[in-house]
Order: sequence, then structure tokens, then C-alpha cells
Amino acid sequence: AAISALIASGLPTERFTFIGFLPRRSKERRALLTEVGTLPYTLIFYEAPHRLLTCLDDLLAVLGDRQVAVAHELTKLHEDIARGGLAEVRGRWSSVGAATPRGEYVLVVAGLPQDDNGRPATLSDGLEPGQASAGAMAAARELLPGLLASGYGTRAAATECAKATGISKRSAYQLALEIAKESGEG
Repeated sequence: AAISALIASGLPTERFTFIGFLPRRSKERRALLTEVGTLPYTLIFYEAPHRLLTCLDDLLAVLGDRQVAVAHELTKLHEDIARGGLAEVRGRWSSVGAATPRGEYVLVVAGLPQDDNGRPATLSDGLEPGQASAGAMAAARELLPGLLASGYGTRAAATECAKATGISKRSAYQLALEIAKESGEG
């Protein structure tokens, strides 16, 4: 199922890392995702249906809105593959309402983008450590509203955002405060 999902995902197939099932508990799952999230290779995970939504939430919080394919019932009559950004794919199950996903899932996630020198793309703009590229700040601006809306406090959202985007915790916190203020006024 892993190779079939990888091929059907549309994500790079030259190099990939198969992780298997992620830990059941969110804390351990996030620790593992933080560790493997820096790999430039496509990542493949298996997930049980009753943990799919929390897994997608953790992927989004730790890895940011990377491209993903969530495959289900591969090579069967009701084969289903959802492709897009993590937030978009996660939203697919939010709109379904109370319908609980069934069957095992294969999650194929894009690796951390790299520049031509093999450095993480968020740090490749000739910036000093602690300075954020425009791309990293844009990614943070996309990620933070979702984290704040899903119940993260400002500080926790900033910490997760900093891990996922490579911006400093201070920058992420300032941005989270701005976003929280804007959403409070709207």
C-alpha cells in the first residue's frame, strides 16, 4: 500500500522514507514528526481511522501546510486519494461532519523543501540564523490562524509555528499576537 500511495500521490518518488504507524499519543507523535520533518524526502506513514483527524492536526501543526496525499482503500473498488495542502485535506473531513473515517490510511507527505545547496528553503535566503525569509513568514501567516482557531494558546501556537516554518519563536509570537488581535477585532 505504501508504494502504491507514493506513486499515486504525485509527490517526488526518487527518495522517500517509510515511517510506518505513528505513535498513538499526540506528544510522542509530535516529537517524531519534529524529528523526521527536517528530512528533504517524501515521508510515508500509516494511520488508523480513529486517529486520522488528530494525526492530520499534528502534521499540520508540526510540519506546516505541506503537500500531502491521504490514500484509502487502494486497489479496491472504493479507492480514494485526497491530494493538496495539509489544511485543505484536513478540511475535507471537517466538512463531512460526524462521519468517521473507516479503514486504514496511507499518508504521503512532501519532504522539507531544499534550495540548490541542500539547505532548508526557509533558511536559504542568505539570512542570519533567527532572521526569517519572506517565504517562511508567509508560511507562518498561513499556519498560525489555523493553530489559534483549533484551540492553541498564543504561546503554544507560536512554538509550533516556529518549529514548522523555521522562523524564530519571538517572530512567531509577535505574529501570533497580531493575528489574535486582528481576529478579535473582526
